[in-house]
Amino acid sequence: MTKLVDVLDRYKDLSLGDNKERPTKLFSPLCVANPGWARIKRSLNLSYPVIAGISPDGMPVDPAESEHTVLITGYDDNYRGTGEEWVILRDPYPYSRGTSPYKAAGYSYDPATRKAELPWRVLRHRLNLSSAVFLEARSA
Repeated sequence: MTKLVDVLDRYKDLSLGDNKERPTKLFSPLCVANPGWARIKRSLNLSYPVIAGISPDGMPVDPAESEHTVLITGYDDNYRGTGEEWVILRDPYPYSRGTSPYKAAGYSYDPATRKAELPWRVLRHRLNLSSAVFLEARSA
């Protein structure tokens, strides 16, 4: 995940190129170990998706060394009136040769859109969410 932050920083600089009129706001990627629900919601409420590191095969010793990366794009604080917190995410891996970790956990995954919806507790504890990269705005 820390390497991903470096890539995002380099991409940001490359995307600006020789542009003399730099935008007034740039994103500033920040890697956070064991992110909390409130922090993820705050980022989503500000319209910033969250890059999340998960490890379906077990929690890594180093939170930055997750097995896989997904993009959290939304949430529901009261899923279907149950009071349970759910996340909406996109997973770039197509899972064409096997079961996705979401289906294995008993939740939906659409291979056409690569979208999954599942409880926060499942993402956090069963899929072992260990780190997240937040893309937050900062002044230039």
